[in-house]
Amino acid sequence: MSDELQVEPDRLRDAARFIADKAQIIKDGIVQLDKTVGQELLADGWQGNAASAYDESWIEWKQGADDIAAALEESASNLVDAAHRYEMRDQVNRDAIAQAGE
Repeated sequence: MSDELQVEPDRLRDAARFIADKAQIIKDGIVQLDKTVGQELLADGWQGNAASAYDESWIEWKQGADDIAAALEESASNLVDAAHRYEMRDQVNRDAIAQAGE
């Protein structure tokens, strides 16, 4: 078993793209649902106590879904940042080794 840590920045970026794509799919789905549920059903038609109760639940659900999409976007951004930092650290280490060999 090796104690060595290996990171492939390109794979981090691939994972970031995958996560960002999923976040966008979720965001697009939320927009579509909000058009149907939030605007067409609740704002333009359904009324009464049941509609009011459902509206509160819808707002809470939508906020939760928005939070998930935002967390995925933040994760994707953090992965890209980590890839960049690993590359920068590798370059600093290569430069230090090259200077030590001179």
